[in-house]
Formats: sequence, structure tokens, C-alpha cells
Amino acid sequence: MIIGDIARMNAIRYGHNTAFKDERRTLSYDLVNRRMNALIRALYGLGLKKGDRVAVLLYNGTEICELLYGLPKGGFAMVPLNYRLVGRELKYMLNDSEANTILYQRDFADTLNEIKPELETLQNYILIDPAGDSKSDDHLYEKMIENESDEEISVGVDDSDVAFILYTSGTTGFPKGAMLTHRNIFTNICNAIFDKPVKTGDKLFDVPPLYHCAAQTEMFV
Repeated sequence: MIIGDIARMNAIRYGHNTAFKDERRTLSYDLVNRRMNALIRALYGLGLKKGDRVAVLLYNGTEICELLYGLPKGGFAMVPLNYRLVGRELKYMLNDSEANTILYQRDFADTLNEIKPELETLQNYILIDPAGDSKSDDHLYEKMIENESDEEISVGVDDSDVAFILYTSGTTGFPKGAMLTHRNIFTNICNAIFDKPVKTGDKLFDVPPLYHCAAQTEMFV
């Protein structure tokens, strides 16, 4: 089983039930799956291929929730970045992970612009602007989704493929990118379920930042 199967199966089983909700909007399971199908097509349209590393620099919200499903579903390795880091720290992680694409919130535009000349592999900048009023030459997340088909998509992802690259705190040196496969993630999900059984209809208020594996595991459960 792969992470994309969770999104696809939830869309079939619980289609119009609430999947994610923040202070701005509510997304159903069906809508999340369709939005991510469209995004995957858009990313392949930019020239990305299976196995590419895609960085994400976002606060908690519906966007990072859907990307945690959608990017691995598309065969990409998602690199969630700590939004508390300064430019030089982000630069190290972006170069070390060899990310060629980043999805970022407008709050971090200035920081990215400062380090852009030193980013070695980053080619595609995709702006996520919840307010919808940013002026930018970068690709716009919502427009990319709107302009593509949301039909179901499969790119031949295997459970041994890398789903996430999560960076350690780096307390004794530079942070290290821990590569987690789809199988790793499902093992964590099973452990979490054994520790804290959940049932259909339960709601999770996920407070910790979703760039961290603890919050991600709780969300997947």
C-alpha cells in the first residue's frame, strides 16, 4: 500500500465527509483527492519526474495537509521545511536534498529571494497565497490545480519509494535528511493505531507543526 491509496480510498469511502478544516475552509476527502490529482498533472507538466524532491515551506493549514498525501501519491519525495529556520539554514536543506521545486507561502517570499542566488538545484517556485492577492511571477498553486484535469491518476509508485525526506535538528552538526519510504510511513501509522485506537467520525485537532513527523503520523491516522 502507498500513501496515495489513503487519499484514493478515503475519497471512495467517505467522499463528502470532512477531511481537513482550518480557519479559512473545509475540504472533503473527495475534493482533496481530486485537487491532488490535478496538482500531480501540473507538476509533471512543469517537467518533474518520479523521484524528484519537492520542498514545502508552509504553516499548518489545509494546503500542507493535502500535500502530505498528494506529493507522495505523485511519486515525489516531499521535503517539509521548518518555517522557523533562517535563510542560511533553509539554503543548506534545499541544496542538500537536491529539491528542484518548492511550494511556499507568501510570508517566506523575502527569505527565499535572499537565498535564491545560492540555491543549486531549485528551478520551480510555486506560491501558495491563501489571501489570493499576491503579485508574483512564480507559479500559483490554485491556478495550477484549476487548469488541470482532476481525474484519478497513477504513476506506478512502489512502497519502497521514498515518500518524505525529514531533516533532523542537527544539534551536533548539520541536519541530516532522513529518507522515509511509503512502507515506513505505514509502519508508523500501524504503531499509532495500536497505541491510540481511532474510529470513523473521530476528529483530530493537530496542533504541532506539520513539518514534523509526530504531527504527520497523527494526521495520517
